[in-house]
Amino acid sequence: MAAIQSSIFGTFCIRLIGIWAIVHGILTCLGGIAKWTSPAYDVVKLIPGSPYTWGIILCVGGMFTLVASLLGVEYERIILGRKITYFGLKNFGLWVIAAVSLFFAIGVIAVAFEPGSPVSFAAADRDLFICAMSVMMTKAIEPIYEKTK
Repeated sequence: MAAIQSSIFGTFCIRLIGIWAIVHGILTCLGGIAKWTSPAYDVVKLIPGSPYTWGIILCVGGMFTLVASLLGVEYERIILGRKITYFGLKNFGLWVIAAVSLFFAIGVIAVAFEPGSPVSFAAADRDLFICAMSVMMTKAIEPIYEKTK
């Protein structure tokens, strides 16, 4: 599937996803384990270092996405002998955010299937939406705006 030219709204969505991931990651780290008492988090708490691991991963994905989006797509660098573009870095960040969101959604759905679980499937809506938006935005090439003097 080829990349498509993004609109100003697409660029806004990409940056909003990046900001959401950074803020959500910071709040996850600051809230600590006390905020993860709901049975909905039983599956995601199995990862060592949870919730701090999740918070750091989301922050990193959000920073890659936001910084690469702000710097633009026309710039590229050679890092460790490979050509790295900001388009690639932005997509890496978006895929990280999508993977974390999908894992959270799967965790909530897995707990919701347990008999007598107080968790509903509706709790996975936000995570599935963020996952879908992140995956869709990986195909968007942001327009290059000329700076006005």
